[in-house]
Amino acid sequence: MKLKIIFGSLLVWFFLQASNALAMPGFIKYKIKPSDTYSKICKKKLHYFNTELLNLLIKINRTDAGHLVPGYTIYLPLDIELARAYCPLPKFFEPLNKYPRCIHVNLLKQYFGAYEFGSLKFWGPISSGKKGEETPTGKFMVLEKKIDKISSICGKTMYYSLKFFGGYFMHHQSLNGKPNSIGCVRTLLGDAKKLFYWIKIKDPIIVHKDTLAALK
Repeated sequence: MKLKIIFGSLLVWFFLQASNALAMPGFIKYKIKPSDTYSKICKKKLHYFNTELLNLLIKINRTDAGHLVPGYTIYLPLDIELARAYCPLPKFFEPLNKYPRCIHVNLLKQYFGAYEFGSLKFWGPISSGKKGEETPTGKFMVLEKKIDKISSICGKTMYYSLKFFGGYFMHHQSLNGKPNSIGCVRTLLGDAKKLFYWIKIKDPIIVHKDTLAALK
C-alpha cells in the first residue's frame, strides 16, 4: 500500500511537471475560480501561505491581490526556492553595458529590468497599453519625475511617475496580468518607488516588444 501511494504521488508530480514544461518548468498552472484569493489557492494547492510567497506570486504572475480574474491561469512554484530564483529577463544584457542606469521594458513578457552597465539589478512586472492604446516603443529618456502626478486623461494619481515620452509615464497602478493601461507602463507600488529613487533625469528608458528587438 505504501509503495502504491509513493508511486501514485510520483505519477502526479511527473504529470504536473510534463503539463507545464513548455510554460515554466518547476511551476504548476492553476486556473482561477470565482471567489479565489492567493491565500485560498496556495493553502489548497501548496499547503502553505505567507507574505513572502504572496509577494513572489504577484511579481511572477504580474497580477496583484485585488485583480485575480476567474478563468485566467496563474503559476504556482513547487518550491519557494524556485520562486525566489525566477528571473524572466537576462541577468546581463550587452546592449545596455554603456549606461550607468537604464530601464528596459519588455512588452512581450510584460516585465521591466533595471540595469547598471548591462547588469540586472532588479526587475518587476508591468501592465502596458492595451490594444488600440499601445505603449510606444523605442529609446526614450526620463524627462520628469513626480511622486504624485495627476493624469490629465483619467484624473487618477500616478504615484512615483517617470515621464519618458509625450503623455506616457511609468508609474504605480493596478496590475491584472495583461496589457491594460491607456498607454503608460504600470508597475507595483514597491517597484515604482524603487525605480523613482534609483533612476535619474535623462537616464534612458528603452521600450521594446521583446529582448531580441533591442539588439537590432
